Amino acid sequence: DYGVFWFEQGEGGRWTRRTIDAAWSQAHASTLVDLNADGRLDLVTGKRFMAHNGSDPGEREPLGVYWYESRPAAATAGPASASAARDRRGSPASRRGSASAAGGGPSPQVLAENMPVNDLAVNVKGDLYFSDTAGKKIWFLPKGGTPRVVDEGIESPNGVLFSPDQTLLYVSDYVGQLSWVFQIQPDGSLTHKQKYFYAHMPDAATRSSSDGMAVDADGRVYIATALGVQVFDQIGKCHAIIPAPQRLALSNVEFGGPNFDEMYVTNGDKVFKRKTKVKGVMSWRAAVKPPPPRL
Repeated sequence: DYGVFWFEQGEGGRWTRRTIDAAWSQAHASTLVDLNADGRLDLVTGKRFMAHNGSDPGEREPLGVYWYESRPAAATAGPASASAARDRRGSPASRRGSASAAGGGPSPQVLAENMPVNDLAVNVKGDLYFSDTAGKKIWFLPKGGTPRVVDEGIESPNGVLFSPDQTLLYVSDYVGQLSWVFQIQPDGSLTHKQKYFYAHMPDAATRSSSDGMAVDADGRVYIATALGVQVFDQIGKCHAIIPAPQRLALSNVEFGGPNFDEMYVTNGDKVFKRKTKVKGVMSWRAAVKPPPPRL
């Protein structure tokens, strides 16, 4: 349905849903990053196109990549609030309106228009990469610049992830059994494209369902798949599979918590978390050099 939301945890573990923006639908990729270097994390997210075979509301409405700037506000306003009254069928430009939801939060800034976004990643410089699954493309949006295609041809590009030192870009392939790695050049272009992560698949499956990804400080890569979270070392070998909590494919995996040592997964209609012995790496922070890979 329409809306970008956040959930506030209260006493007794109860969750309350807070609306950021209810003016558009099919928000899919999202990440937190301090784009304007004010010390507060902002929300960057994008809209998909025809995500579920024509069964979602607003599927043909304008596409875009949106930045919700975080500003001090009342507790109920959340980390980034924005207008809920803008025309749902307006052009992306109309979404720059100044109306605000409770708490005085800002309307989103449009970073790119007419861009179908599946997943995205932002580095410490504020440069952004995102996947266009239907178009079989990877896009690069430099901070303050215009987007350009930096790769084409992956069958179903999905998750997008930086290595801890931000020298490599990983891209999962939802259909294929092998996902990909690229070297990132100083101008943002991608070179040395290579199949890298061999995902295990359920018996008789025709696709890996490799989706969202995360990385830890030791360089391990975690991919959400049909079997669960598959854990790969730096050289691309799968060492473990953490089973999905429910008999459904996982759609995303992230690290969070005060020390970034809690793993969160989205599985069907629920979000699960577990404590880990590793710490995740957030790409909007300074690059982290992992230890050398061990064979």
